Parts: sequence; C-alpha cells; structure tokens
Amino acid sequence: MATLNKARDLIEKLHNASWCPAIKELRDYAREQGANEANNLNQWDINFWSERLRESKYDLNEKRPYELIAVATQKGISI
Repeated sequence: MATLNKARDLIEKLHNASWCPAIKELRDYAREQGANEANNLNQWDINFWSERLRESKYDLNEKRPYELIAVATQKGISI
C-alpha cells in the first residue's frame, strides 16, 4: 500500500523528470533570444517564454484562425 513518503518520493521524481528539464529548456531558449531575465525566470516570464517557445517549435499562432475567418468573410465565404 502507498504511504505518504512513497507518494512524496513519486511526486519529487516526476517533478525532477519533467519540470526541471522544461525550465532548463525555457532558460536556454530565452537566453538564445537575448532575454536579460533568462537566468532568473519569474512566473510571468515562464508563461511568456513558454508561449514563444511553443510558437517557434510548432509554428503555431493563436491569431491565425481568426485571420482566416476574416479573410473568408471578406471574400464572401460563409463559415
């Protein structure tokens, strides 16, 4: 049966395997982009750089669907 210590160990193991590498990747990316705060990311920096990294990695832009709708409606295409 699971004990509190085993549960804490599992959470720490998962944290070290996922959060720590993700933050390192964000710091590296922010540093590549010339960010002064790269070595000391605050929560709002993490959110900002996560979004920039996601956009660069996957060529995603949240505005794109809205732009496509605007073009379609300008051309008279019903959606």
